[in-house]
Amino acid sequence: MPKSSSHAFGAKTYYRPIEAAIRWCGLLRFEQRILEALGQHAMPEPGEFPRWPLLRLYAERIFDALTHGELPGGKAGIVLGSQRPALDDPELTVRHVDLKAWMSQFYPGDRPGFLFDGIERAVHPAVSVDTLNILLADREATKTRLAELAQVHETLRTAHEALAKEHATRATDDEQSRELGLRSETT
Repeated sequence: MPKSSSHAFGAKTYYRPIEAAIRWCGLLRFEQRILEALGQHAMPEPGEFPRWPLLRLYAERIFDALTHGELPGGKAGIVLGSQRPALDDPELTVRHVDLKAWMSQFYPGDRPGFLFDGIERAVHPAVSVDTLNILLADREATKTRLAELAQVHETLRTAHEALAKEHATRATDDEQSRELGLRSETT
């Protein structure tokens, strides 16, 4: 079975919020440098990374979702139902599946490679798996109908060619065998 392409984009089982923001921005190759610059801070300060303005925005979105309970958070990859860790806790994490579900619901136009594979990124967010299956079944039925009609067309074309040859033969025979009548001679 082929591996998901998301592994190539830094997919993990769970992420610290800043790690998810880094991947969402497509900055995985700069992750170490960003994490070293942040130190113990959970989120970049405004203007801290002017080269990557979306990094703070995406981190804010993740922290906002954690604050409002839209995105479950946990410690070291384990979601704690009753005890939610503090947002500045260095062990605060979000699970891959929860992050993917949250992003699909709240940011359906964003489909970063670390969460979504190539097919999921290519398919429009409004197209569900059920819709896709219906479209594929309809496509197969249409292909079958097209093959049937192509066969009927070929049969009719062959019959037309045979009739055209027969007509040409009869027309030639009629011209050769026809004798002029009195009226034709007089005219």
